[in-house]
Amino acid sequence: EIDVYINLSEKESFGVAVLEASCAGIPVIVSDVGGLPEVVIDGETGLIINRNNKNEIINAMHSFLNKDKKTINMGRNGKAFVEANYNWKNSVRIMLNHYENINVQDPNIHVYFGSINPIFYDAWDFDLNEPVETEQCVSMDLNNDGAVNVVDVISVVNIIIGTITPTDVQQCAADINQDGTVNVVDVISIVNQIINS
Repeated sequence: EIDVYINLSEKESFGVAVLEASCAGIPVIVSDVGGLPEVVIDGETGLIINRNNKNEIINAMHSFLNKDKKTINMGRNGKAFVEANYNWKNSVRIMLNHYENINVQDPNIHVYFGSINPIFYDAWDFDLNEPVETEQCVSMDLNNDGAVNVVDVISVVNIIIGTITPTDVQQCAADINQDGTVNVVDVISIVNQIINS
């Protein structure tokens, strides 16, 4: 059993592990860098501390030695915070809203395989550059990994905006409603499949 999750990173883009701990009802101690302060409410779901202040780190750790009411409440608050702000359905809606509002004609928008943000390109294995080994079209499963997930949503968006040129099999898999065009209707179809599965 874990009493507190500690993430004192010097550099952090987003605190996925911190959200996972909070979702499990575990209070957290995080450093004040990158995206960590975005996923912790200081004093309510955990503590945000200066990673360079050793006394502050020690005091924060000591505050969790006794599993008191405050510690238990931080864990509960963290779980509620994650459920309210990072549940799957809301995250998909937010992501789709962002995709729908991308102006690909804007010269300041650079779309990369798998993600708009190139930081994630190396972190996620999208298999978008891998050849599809089967000639069989599996609707919605663009990377032919046996799962319909956000990777397939991103692939369809990349086809729509012209970032990738799909193979015939990918084109078939992306055109969910088989109307001959890959568009936002196909993205919505995949998202509905993910949400309802």
